[in-house]
Amino acid sequence: MADFENQTFTDQTIDLDGNGYSACTFVGCTLRFSGGGGVQLDGCRFERCNLALDGAAANTIGYLTSIHAGLGDWGRTTVANLCATIQGGTPTKPPAG
Repeated sequence: MADFENQTFTDQTIDLDGNGYSACTFVGCTLRFSGGGGVQLDGCRFERCNLALDGAAANTIGYLTSIHAGLGDWGRTTVANLCATIQGGTPTKPPAG
């Protein structure tokens, strides 16, 4: 794991996997996560940045998309509950199915 502190990254693609960033600034960057290692972002600032998912992380999004699209009300509610959990909300009980 590489640790970066008080650095500015401009117009770069940053591979986040396995790295830690503290009080860093990202300007016009693509932040890429592949699901291959933990990431620490502490007190960082982001301007005009994009998030890109690759590898296992992109596969997870594809899996959740399939559940949402292909498993009816249960699938839609299950994925909505996951999003609610991420956002700090309260999940609802999925319908039987």
